[in-house]
Amino acid sequence: MEQEQLAQVEEMFGEPSDQGMGQALDDFFNVWSELAGSPTSGGTRAVVRVRGQRLAQLFNTFDAQLTKQRTSTLDQTATTLEQVNTLSRQVAQLNSSILASEANGQPNNDLRDRRDLALDELAALLGAEAQRQADGSVSVNVGSFRIVDGGGHEELRQGFEPASTGLNPLDTPARLQTLDGRVVGTPGGKLGALLSTVTSVIPETRGRLDTLAQSMVSTINTLHRQGFVFSGVTGPGAAAGDFFAPATASNPVRAGSIRLDPAIEADVSRIAASRDAYAPADNQLARAMVALRDTANTVTWNAPDGTVDRGSFTGFFRSSMTRLGLSVKSAQDAAELYGTMAEQASNRRQKANGVNVDEELMRVVQTQQAYQAAAKLVKSTDELVQMILQMV
Repeated sequence: MEQEQLAQVEEMFGEPSDQGMGQALDDFFNVWSELAGSPTSGGTRAVVRVRGQRLAQLFNTFDAQLTKQRTSTLDQTATTLEQVNTLSRQVAQLNSSILASEANGQPNNDLRDRRDLALDELAALLGAEAQRQADGSVSVNVGSFRIVDGGGHEELRQGFEPASTGLNPLDTPARLQTLDGRVVGTPGGKLGALLSTVTSVIPETRGRLDTLAQSMVSTINTLHRQGFVFSGVTGPGAAAGDFFAPATASNPVRAGSIRLDPAIEADVSRIAASRDAYAPADNQLARAMVALRDTANTVTWNAPDGTVDRGSFTGFFRSSMTRLGLSVKSAQDAAELYGTMAEQASNRRQKANGVNVDEELMRVVQTQQAYQAAAKLVKSTDELVQMILQMV
């Protein structure tokens, strides 16, 4: 399940792609190089604006897709919790039924088999562990938290952590808790993968996008304000403003909100190429913009685990995609390993219960062959009797 969730995030970006963020970053800085070659060109400025708009739109789109996946994942979490609560209730009821039916000392294998099936499903959905008790009942734990004890069980629900400073408000971490608000802990299985997606995968992916967007806005605006724009062919020019809409106290820059500055949106002549107030044909600012593409340490990401990831605009994005790809591969390897372990455990349990599917199949085949042989004997005997009667 974790592999599926990570793969969905990776697929969202579709890297490498001619239509992806990596290409959009390259296109954006490439057009600044074109402007450096013709610093007075209005047509090239129009392309700069288009490329800037495209970049901002991709940030917005990826942010919206992450929000959509979070909503879908939370819906799956709610559905899975309904299944978990139903199974916990069944195990508790079966505990009571088994104790009552085995009061005479004879095991009720039918009820025990039904309980084992429910426990298997709980393990797959929740990573729950069963502990057999001396009286014949089982308790079910998630970590150190007991959700089934004899004939009683805890109903679980999805809750949320308190708001965290610096975290995107869209990514409040989800948690597993009881109806009265007690935190259950960290589940495994399908539910653990879903909660991990909501509390870790999506927030980190969005956090990286937000950090890249914020760094681009801050760095590019700072440089752009050093330039000059001209209404005619001679100076002095007017000081250039921001290229992207700047952050405000009430509206910080995020991947979901990044956009061009309204002045640039309205008039491409507000895009600066010159750093000289008296030289419209100067291209020093455009060249400095091109250099930002690979300038080291323009982006700094402080990961939740305390590690720090730094890089250029393009390098940071590609590093983020590489990390995501490695996470997908790691989850895939883990899924294959756990699948093998689960199969081995199932085989051991079947052997312990005295049931071997291969042996049972062989017995069925042997019985079938014996039946066929008996049928042939009966037929041959009947034919022999008929021959004797005809001779008489």
